[in-house]
Amino acid sequence: MKKILLPFIILIFNLNLSCKSAEYKKAVYPNIPIELQFLSNFQTDIENRTDEIVIDYEELKLKQIIKDSQSEFWIENKKLISIPKNTHGNCYIREVFKKSFLLISKGSCGAAGPDLVERKQVILIDLNSYKTYEIDFGEFMLTRSKSAVDAFYSNSDKYSAIVDVDIEKNLIRITNNKIGIKTIEMIAQE
Repeated sequence: MKKILLPFIILIFNLNLSCKSAEYKKAVYPNIPIELQFLSNFQTDIENRTDEIVIDYEELKLKQIIKDSQSEFWIENKKLISIPKNTHGNCYIREVFKKSFLLISKGSCGAAGPDLVERKQVILIDLNSYKTYEIDFGEFMLTRSKSAVDAFYSNSDKYSAIVDVDIEKNLIRITNNKIGIKTIEMIAQE
């Protein structure tokens, strides 16, 4: 009887231990400042008209007017730029850096966050002077901020953050832990 009872007691004891709920710890992420944000984070109002959609980004004093084949960006009755509407395989990523610069990039459709966007044909618009620039980031990919580079991409030589934009010298500076600070020339558009 002891030979049968002892394994049975051990089995019950093991089942009891394995059935206890495991202690669940929620993942803790560092508090990362976001300097580069999708434009949709600033949306305040959408007005549907018969021939166009007007999106107001009140905090930026910016309007986007979407017509049949294009999107136009306006500030104070001045059209800044027109870009084609997104189509399958032809998407434009609209981001804002430090509430002062609009970045429009041809990139991958359905990007989940700024870190996952390959930026090609980048246009930067100064929301204060309304000047427009073209930028070639080459193989570099932008992330939300320098803190995001440090926290998530510390060993990457591709993922970088914008440090600053110098409108007077037509320069933008990016950084990551491998290259330090890299200066890229912006080409002014007429």
